[in-house]
Amino acid sequence: MRRMPITDAFFLIMESRRTPMHVGGLNLFTLPKDVDDASFLTRLGETLRYDGELRRPFGEKLKTGPLGIAGPIAWEEDDELDMDYHIRHSALPKPGRYRELFALVSRLHGSLLDRSRPLWEMHLIEGLRNRQFATYFKAHHCAIDGMAAMHIMMSMYSTNARSKVKVSPLSYEAFQQYKEKLEQDKPKKIRPREDEVKAITEVLRDQLGGTVNVGRAVQDMAAVWLGRNKNMAVPFHQVPKSALSTQLTGARRFVAQSWNFDRVRAVGKAFDG
Repeated sequence: MRRMPITDAFFLIMESRRTPMHVGGLNLFTLPKDVDDASFLTRLGETLRYDGELRRPFGEKLKTGPLGIAGPIAWEEDDELDMDYHIRHSALPKPGRYRELFALVSRLHGSLLDRSRPLWEMHLIEGLRNRQFATYFKAHHCAIDGMAAMHIMMSMYSTNARSKVKVSPLSYEAFQQYKEKLEQDKPKKIRPREDEVKAITEVLRDQLGGTVNVGRAVQDMAAVWLGRNKNMAVPFHQVPKSALSTQLTGARRFVAQSWNFDRVRAVGKAFDG
């Protein structure tokens, strides 16, 4: 059992139906050539439903005392882990467009995670057109932050389309292999020369200009957050009325749109962006 830091526990304390504190990610894939779609996805689901040692926090659940989340919170191993609950295989209704996929993901992302179980889910979704399938991964922010989620996703993928996954990406074994690979790919540290350090120091001294300018910068930042700076908007002040600045509910909607890069660049050029 390990103690949860207060910074992570904050996400549990602040969570409500209107403000869920989980993060999620949707990924699209194309099935390999010359494979039976149903058999391939069944084997993929079996690989994900690994029954061995899992990397943290996939095999851990919350442990609270008499005060609940108002008191100390810890992580403990879940002796009743049900991988069929956490790894779910779904099929989209016909015609299997992105519209049906987004409707499913919206519903999945709008529900809170069960706090009596490890705080994550992975959905394997088939039925898309053009021999595509998708995965939707969802985890509580108290268990996985943004950087950890990025590393988990990266550890699941390969740059070689012909490579075969032999162990579950959720396993402790896969986690160790990924860490070893990161160490191998890590660039060697280069110590800066003395003249380079002096140059950086001089630039910082010119920008800050001593204690007076630092104090002025702090005052300027305080004015921004208090709404007294008319040249800069922050989330709490000078917010224009729009379809987005309304009262939040517990419902969530996932949508996406593809844009041609030439159009994006043309907009950027027109606005000198």
